[in-house]
Amino acid sequence: MKVKVKIATLHPEHLLEYERLHREIPKINERHMTEGGYQRMEILRAGNTLIMLLESDDSKDIKSLTEFTEAAEAWRKQTEPCFATPWQDANEIYRFSALAP
Repeated sequence: MKVKVKIATLHPEHLLEYERLHREIPKINERHMTEGGYQRMEILRAGNTLIMLLESDDSKDIKSLTEFTEAAEAWRKQTEPCFATPWQDANEIYRFSALAP
């Protein structure tokens, strides 16, 4: 299981629209994520900064089936205008764990 962290920023005038879209995510998009190996995803917001925590199974790939590609493109068209800066990988600079590996 791999955990990825991504960061993006929203245009301030699109904050509520972005949250509304995520209350109404199409089921095909969630099915696509599940079949592609995504185990868990959380999107957090602080002001206009978004943080995505994504756990995935690296042995699976997101399928490129036409229905999924079309659904992903439709979702991108809806959400893209909300972004001031798009999703980008966040680099880990520190980790602490009291648990033994």
